[in-house]
Amino acid sequence: MKQNVKDRNEPSPKTYIVNGILGNVEVQMAPLMHFSLLIDPDKSYVSGIVNIAQATPFGDIVVKNLNGCIDSIDSTSMKTIKLNGAFLKRSGVSESIIEQFSAQIVIDETWKGNGLFNYGSECIKNVPIHTY
Repeated sequence: MKQNVKDRNEPSPKTYIVNGILGNVEVQMAPLMHFSLLIDPDKSYVSGIVNIAQATPFGDIVVKNLNGCIDSIDSTSMKTIKLNGAFLKRSGVSESIIEQFSAQIVIDETWKGNGLFNYGSECIKNVPIHTY
């Protein structure tokens, strides 16, 4: 069922915020995706912000226009969260290029799981999620 923008702007009573990191926090200089997500489970909608830090070829990356969806996996309690957005990559002193960002996270009801994230031409796969 497709929802209109007005419906998505009105959060349901079950909406909550999740903060965390997707990445290998134990590995020195591994790229880490820090996130703050607003989850609306009734509408299967996600929005938020991502900051990718450490060992990125562009320096720290901030994705502010993040949105996505939540999908159930068969009849299990596992969920897939798909995120999309864009960020500005500096390509010179006064030039910037818009690069794409995406992530896919598979979690259980306690937010344990793993995922992957892509920024520009970089892809970080099969990394754990840590929430706080």
